[in-house]
Amino acid sequence: MNEALEEKKIFQVDEVFTPSSPAIACYVPRDERTNDKLVNALKTRGKQIVVYGHSGSGKTTLLLNKLNEVYENHLTSRCMKGMTVDLLLQDAFSQLAPFYEVEVTTTKKSSEDYAIEASFQTIKASINSSKGTDQETKSQRLVQPQLTAHALAKLLGVKGLYWVIEDFHKVDDPEKKKLSQVMKIFMDCGAEYPLLKIITLGAVQTARQVVEYDDEMRNPVSEIEIHLMEHDEILKIISTGETRLNIEFSDKIKKLIAKYSAGLPAACHQLCLNACHASGIMETGSTVVKISNDDIKKAVETYVEETSDSIRSRFEKALKPNRNSKHNIAKNIIQLLSDYSDSGASRFELLQKIKREIPTYTDSSLRRMLSTLTLPTSGEVIRHSQNSGLYAFSNPLYHAYAMTIFHKVDNSQIDIENIDLDFPTLVRLLEKELQKRGVQRAV
Repeated sequence: MNEALEEKKIFQVDEVFTPSSPAIACYVPRDERTNDKLVNALKTRGKQIVVYGHSGSGKTTLLLNKLNEVYENHLTSRCMKGMTVDLLLQDAFSQLAPFYEVEVTTTKKSSEDYAIEASFQTIKASINSSKGTDQETKSQRLVQPQLTAHALAKLLGVKGLYWVIEDFHKVDDPEKKKLSQVMKIFMDCGAEYPLLKIITLGAVQTARQVVEYDDEMRNPVSEIEIHLMEHDEILKIISTGETRLNIEFSDKIKKLIAKYSAGLPAACHQLCLNACHASGIMETGSTVVKISNDDIKKAVETYVEETSDSIRSRFEKALKPNRNSKHNIAKNIIQLLSDYSDSGASRFELLQKIKREIPTYTDSSLRRMLSTLTLPTSGEVIRHSQNSGLYAFSNPLYHAYAMTIFHKVDNSQIDIENIDLDFPTLVRLLEKELQKRGVQRAV
């Protein structure tokens, strides 16, 4: 769409800022290297794809926008805990709705041209008649009961469909190994169907944690990590939203949103949406509307209220004691990190402080525990920066929450009117919300 025409279009606010769905109207392309790697993998015959990264980092948004650029037809299956590969195959077949017409009777004789067409949504008999006639049709399921990976590959291949599997990290490890075999079948079928491929998305640290594929599958699989957004990329989301809705954030508020988004586009979308709601903005206006300091304060308060239960749940996973150890190292790590700034601490720094309490604790044990705390199964409360080598909280709200449970802030010194909304203010907001819900602070 022409950019000038795009700017004149009337957008609903929830079309522009979409924290819970892929960004379309407010899509910001990622760095050129990531874009090129994904597009090249999509265009490579037989190449299977694993896309991974933090929850909210924009994996689905990037994939869907690139699919629409390269080839838009695809089928999507979404995973939940306990899902098996067999259930995923059934889900894919169900979406294809593979029926076909097996018998046709007519009341008048006519010349008929029968064209049987395999559709990605349905397998059906398409009967084109040169004359109009009355007819009765009987249907039966085509693939009953052979719901096999090979059959699915052929049905998808006929129409050149990609199979997108979201949140595959949620399934159990044995199923991850089974998907590797399904990928092998799809790869082999790629010789006959050039566009056939599986694209798996997972919110973890490595592709191997998404799919436990065999060593023989390493080359046919493209591993694409979606990194957290840079500060400038988050600002670009905000400026794109300003253009679409004819609104204006001050530079100070933009920097504030970028800071609290912590590289997560989903968090940026949520804060911007909350600010628009606070300002009463529902769609593109005829005149520019400025987002006020009060609007952004309400936006952050709403964000804290809506996420406090989720944050507490994440920390419960992270701080769950290990029955096989007399020390709760996860608690030590989180408490130590709450003393550091946003950028976090190195493994060496953390180890030196832990050794003061547990002299026999080893670096290899710390490495394993830190890796565990970055996973969704442990709440994903911290993340590791490959560039700096530092470990830090994956969201400023997690940092603030850690400060509340370990009593790191004197709330009497907090100035609620401070629009900077620094960590002490976030702590106050979180404590207020926890007290409202009757939650006791941990010691």
